[in-house]
Amino acid sequence: MRYSKHPVWYLRCGVSLKLTEARASSQENGKDRPTPRLRVQEVYANDVASACGTRIHQWMRVPSTSLIATDHRSGFPLTGSELLDQWVTSDGGPIGTGSLFVDAQVVGEQALALVSLPRR
Repeated sequence: MRYSKHPVWYLRCGVSLKLTEARASSQENGKDRPTPRLRVQEVYANDVASACGTRIHQWMRVPSTSLIATDHRSGFPLTGSELLDQWVTSDGGPIGTGSLFVDAQVVGEQALALVSLPRR
């Protein structure tokens, strides 16, 4: 990953609340708790990814249509391309456009993935 000429991220994903949701729900008794979702719990980027302008955030929600989410539900390793446009920030805007190559595998309750952008 470190020596790739392409932007590459390593993601460890699991079902959880965002940190702000977890803090708020622990302080509010009797109110509706937010629903835990599949989120990026750890993210590591190579130098090319850090410089490319596309950023995958920690605690970002993994789109339900992503290969990572499908892999997490099925338990079978998946590899393929998906649209980067489906990855959105909490404000609803995409983190980028184009395609994203995904190689995902489930280990226990976690989905581990290497994701990369094709050379632009």
